[in-house]
Amino acid sequence: RRRKMYHGRGQQRSGLRRGGGAFNKRAIEPRLISYVKPRRKRYRGEVADMDVEETTEMTKVEINLKTLLLRVGDGREDLHKHVSMLANVLEEDLSTHSAFINGMLLDCVKNLSNKTPVYGCLAALVGVRKPEFAKALVDALCLDLKEEIVRGRIHGFHVRNMVRFTCSLVNVGMVSAPGLFATLKGLLDYAAKSPSPRKDHTIYTVVASLLWLDKAVLEDEATGGPAAVAALLATASDLAEVPPEVLVRLAPPEAKAGSNPPEGRLMVLIRLVKEAKDQGWPALKNVVRPHERFAEELKKKREDEKFAPIEFKLDVVSQAGVAGTSSGEGSTGGGRGEEDEKGSGGKKAGGGSAVSQGWGMVGYPIRLLPRKMDGGITDLERWMARDAITETINLFRDSYKVCAARLMALSFSFPHKHLVMEGIASSILSLPCMDPPLVWHCALVYEAFRLDVKSMAPLFALTMQALYKRLGRLDVGLLDTAADWFSLHISNFSYQWLWDKWAGAAEQSPGDPQRVFVEEVLRRCMRLSRRGLPSLPSALRSLEPPAPGFKFHYNPSTYVSPAAPTLASEGGEAAAAAAAKDEEEDDDDDANTRRREMESEEAAGVGRDAAGEEGKGPGGKADEEKVKVTELALDLIDLIEDKDRRAAVVSHWLDKNALPSVEPGDPCFRLNLFFACLLQSGRKSPTHFVSLLARHRDEIKTLVNSPKMAMRVMQLCAEFHREDESRLVTVVGKLLNFAIIHPTQAVKWALGEGYSKEGRRRWSFVYYEILRNATLRTIQRRRMIASKDLGIDDNGKQRSGLLRFAEHQEKNIILQAFKRFAEMLTELEGEGEGNEAADGDDDAEKSSEHEALARKEERRHVLGRMREYGRRFPTEFKRYFSAIQDVVAANPTAVEEVTRLAKLIRPQSADDNNVDPS
Repeated sequence: RRRKMYHGRGQQRSGLRRGGGAFNKRAIEPRLISYVKPRRKRYRGEVADMDVEETTEMTKVEINLKTLLLRVGDGREDLHKHVSMLANVLEEDLSTHSAFINGMLLDCVKNLSNKTPVYGCLAALVGVRKPEFAKALVDALCLDLKEEIVRGRIHGFHVRNMVRFTCSLVNVGMVSAPGLFATLKGLLDYAAKSPSPRKDHTIYTVVASLLWLDKAVLEDEATGGPAAVAALLATASDLAEVPPEVLVRLAPPEAKAGSNPPEGRLMVLIRLVKEAKDQGWPALKNVVRPHERFAEELKKKREDEKFAPIEFKLDVVSQAGVAGTSSGEGSTGGGRGEEDEKGSGGKKAGGGSAVSQGWGMVGYPIRLLPRKMDGGITDLERWMARDAITETINLFRDSYKVCAARLMALSFSFPHKHLVMEGIASSILSLPCMDPPLVWHCALVYEAFRLDVKSMAPLFALTMQALYKRLGRLDVGLLDTAADWFSLHISNFSYQWLWDKWAGAAEQSPGDPQRVFVEEVLRRCMRLSRRGLPSLPSALRSLEPPAPGFKFHYNPSTYVSPAAPTLASEGGEAAAAAAAKDEEEDDDDDANTRRREMESEEAAGVGRDAAGEEGKGPGGKADEEKVKVTELALDLIDLIEDKDRRAAVVSHWLDKNALPSVEPGDPCFRLNLFFACLLQSGRKSPTHFVSLLARHRDEIKTLVNSPKMAMRVMQLCAEFHREDESRLVTVVGKLLNFAIIHPTQAVKWALGEGYSKEGRRRWSFVYYEILRNATLRTIQRRRMIASKDLGIDDNGKQRSGLLRFAEHQEKNIILQAFKRFAEMLTELEGEGEGNEAADGDDDAEKSSEHEALARKEERRHVLGRMREYGRRFPTEFKRYFSAIQDVVAANPTAVEEVTRLAKLIRPQSADDNNVDPS
């Protein structure tokens, strides 16, 4: 009893100390989750991109100050009391740790955007009594802001947060208002000389900062507030441009496509701020203004200390030229040097590259949930709430658990859970690309469900239903993302969903967006579950794909020789069906079990051949050849699966047995037999297939000695993995890794023979994935060579040759992809002209209408893939832009699409120093 009692107490004590378990109160209160972990563990900051890290040189006082600054305003106690107590603590330590306090305060301002007004009040309470601290803080703020602008990081959150902090200092009387208005005007002058999307981000920063200024500052005639605000808004309206059309995530309805084009996020903000100015700057429910509680106290302290506001001076115009030239404005789209390749990596403020994160923040907004759920808030309040949610997702990107807790604990004076769900969906369905990845977002949604499932589950259902109704207006590239997100999410809940509401998709014509979406969702669910979905209604059973399986070409029960294509008998169909069923059920068996099954199948095939001979069917030489070929396949599988046999034994066996004379109808018989048996032996998992590739790599390369053979290998993979497209992508990726096939050959097959045979029939996106993966591997190899990660000679001779060859391969793949996209569009237009000429009775007209609809949807998919491909590789599109124009010149639709992409990725807009090489 004594041991049990002490053991229980130890568990309780350890649970309280560890920060986990049932006894920890903070673990079950999300609002108390802090930026720091319990003191018993080594401190690790959870704030993204913090420059100051804990080292052995930090004293205990500095660690405590850092913790206090991070936790201020977290809501654990009264804000006024908390900030006042921290101000007294900072005043006592300024004499010995002033530099550390200044640096840590600015780091918190840059990264904790939701607490910049709190830090403004804290800085004012300390700075009024310590003028030297206030002067040093403002000087450091100017210096950091200049540095961010010079480096071209205007697309991140640091510049926005520092400008917002300056507004908070103006509200508390620490900085003069005229200096702030002059700085904002200088930023707009800098925007006029900057390329997009940097210009749009600068305008966005200036206009959004006006909402954080106090009404008294905006309407103060003595400081010129009304005139300055009017001039800033007028200049912002003149400079603002509509984002490129290729960033439209949810297109407007067709009836309003001409008269009501989509409105960019920047244009929405400027319009809302102008409306607020005309209405006399009404109070916003979700804007935190803690300075109002300190107004009387700060006014009395300024009078007692005779404190004069500090003049904020930031010469942005002189810095604009420096920042503009560093971004590559004068570049003509040529190749980058080795220094650019090396300097393009590393962490970036706000995450993402200048192209992805920059355009994603100033693109087109998306609204999925109905307006009645807003609870009567204004559009500006809704915009600011969504902006705070976006900032929270980007800030806590390193921990989805902390991010979910922060999102659910956001303090607004109105219900905001539906805005959280919409903000997460908007982050997932972002263009040009998603950042963080989809797995992180799925974990974020799951954690939000865990914290408040009663609120988030219905909101998720409403979001998916709203998205399902608008699939025809959704960007084609985001259709994959939505299917991946939905299938991954419901896999956590046993695939339970309101499938009855999607039953109408089975009645839609092939190629309809809703039907395609349901088919892709079911295919992904089948891939994840490896079995059927019991909860699927009967109306959708026709769209359910078969269970993932394999089709072995030399199966004794189903093999048909090219010399006798009609080889079949009445008594063999049942045996073939039974053998195929047995083959699908033995996925997890070992090699001996598969061997016994193959022998039983062989026996069934021999029996069928005997029956064919007795019935005087079409047997004869073809039957004998079939038995011999299947016997060769069984023997070869035994050799491949035997780990004790060396690869040379297999090669000798092939030379002895697999001769072209065995099967005269197929000149590639040796490759067909060996690679089909290799796929059959390695079908258990990708790891098994990789081990077999590594063991027989030399023999495979000997067989795959021409582009024709490489095409045949990929076709064999497609036939074998006909019912498991995800495995097909994996297998082709492994073949690329082992250099068995070339990326150019993979691209040619994926957009050529593979797409024409399988992709159009099934509306599958697997062939685009092969294209994207092959292109990405080629680009990564060129970047590795350019960054001196590959190559032998230090003098650069061999490396320069490798680099030229890699650049040539990269250019060929990019041009081949765009050329094939243009050819697809031409083929679709030609098919449409041929079918329009042949009109007949009602049935023929109805069939023609279905075919026309299918061609229209396929054309939309091809254009969408072309658009996504250009967005995926912006730097390469910029580099080979003139050559891309030449290869698509034959198709006007492709030329128009390339022109739209050029508006997104201009030669001077893609910042080479900020493009993420990964």
